[in-house]
Amino acid sequence: MPHSPEPAFKGRVAIVTGAGKGLGRAYALWLAEHGASVVINNRIHPGVPSSAQALADQIIAQGGTAIAHEGAIDDPACANSLVQLALDHFGRLDVLVCNAGVMPQGPFATADLAELRRALDINIWGAIYPLQPAFRHMLATGYGRVVLTGSTVGLYGLAEHAAYATSRSAMVGLARSLAQEVPVGADIGVNVI
Repeated sequence: MPHSPEPAFKGRVAIVTGAGKGLGRAYALWLAEHGASVVINNRIHPGVPSSAQALADQIIAQGGTAIAHEGAIDDPACANSLVQLALDHFGRLDVLVCNAGVMPQGPFATADLAELRRALDINIWGAIYPLQPAFRHMLATGYGRVVLTGSTVGLYGLAEHAAYATSRSAMVGLARSLAQEVPVGADIGVNVI
């Protein structure tokens, strides 16, 4: 009987932000299925059960390893606590998937500036805040995988999506710049989906 290969991410630890639903949830499930221990981040909404905890429970029930982190990723203290949770609980951090985001819609000329700022805070700062401590750790260990969420809307634009387009195009510049900061010989990849 042939020997089955080890799961691709066995022994690795991954953080996925905005993992309560949609693509973030799919990323977390995929990583767990391929052997990673997953830290699932999603903010708490008043009166709604924790989607992060529900997903962690599902992964554990399916034989995987996961823990929930409930907090707003656009808060720097919360983002730092997310990275620290991975290090404290699992002793390492190998993968950071920055997926959290919102997509306000409407004509730019009449957009509420507070709503635009909220979108930029979540979509841009919500990636930068956890990325900085995670990237420091990856530089120290010489290994890591960073996945940032972009969009074709950020490359080509879309009417009534100015804030979303702005924030997602920012991920391209961030990824290209970080990739150039990876030291020669380090096994650190920075990508945009």
